[in-house]
Amino acid sequence: MILELKPTVNPQLAVSEVRQLADRAQNFSGQIPGGPIDQVHKWQSLAHDALTVRSVSEFVYSARYFQVLALGSANPFAGSMHLQELTDQEAMLRTEVTELSQMIDVYRAGIGSILVPDTSALLRMKSFVGLPWAELVESSPARVVLPLRVVEELDRHKYGETEYRNTARKLLRSVEDLFQDSLQRIAPLGTTATVEILVVPGPRQHFDGGDQEILETARRLRQFTADSVTVVTLDTAMRAQARLTGLKALEPPASFLRAQELKLRMEANQDEGNGSLI
Repeated sequence: MILELKPTVNPQLAVSEVRQLADRAQNFSGQIPGGPIDQVHKWQSLAHDALTVRSVSEFVYSARYFQVLALGSANPFAGSMHLQELTDQEAMLRTEVTELSQMIDVYRAGIGSILVPDTSALLRMKSFVGLPWAELVESSPARVVLPLRVVEELDRHKYGETEYRNTARKLLRSVEDLFQDSLQRIAPLGTTATVEILVVPGPRQHFDGGDQEILETARRLRQFTADSVTVVTLDTAMRAQARLTGLKALEPPASFLRAQELKLRMEANQDEGNGSLI
């Protein structure tokens, strides 16, 4: 999408308003009184007030908009340029409606309380296939959502030289086994949970850090579904960031952790009890 939803906007409302704005652009292009300069000012004001999205200035104040202003009302080309601008913006708005509707379908594809594990949690927990995910949210079904960034980070671990290399390979193999059908979006995890890899249509927003992209995925899930969303991570900083953005966050219980992780946790607790500084 070219236009990005504001964090507080209901996506269904945005679809309705952008569609209405496209209809107005179509009607507006037939209005001649006032001249092209007056018309381009009116359209700019209307679009700016109606859009419930970010990037309004980039959309409304296009290069052609400034060209129309520069030409002036007396120039015979100003009217045709303004008409072409409205026609192009109408088409762009209708494309935005289609893409936004597709995004809503993806975010709302599953049902249940949403859990978003980060990469560190998946690497340090037992195989996610057999875990009782519903216990974490105390409701069934649980909807486990894997951001695409998490899968990419697992791929990097798979080829790395860290202690998690084999774990990452096993996790990715489990994911591929679950999604052998290329048309399958959601796979069952036992009888009380499902899992999916979230791939949203359209250009992907780039983030400097993986944590920020995972948190943004969780935030959008909450915005598009209005459901509870919980970030699952062993990283204290990640939990703090999640809570600051209004998301729930939890550390997986000991019963979810691999033996090696439990051992490290016990050693850390012993060092803390002995007063050791790490």
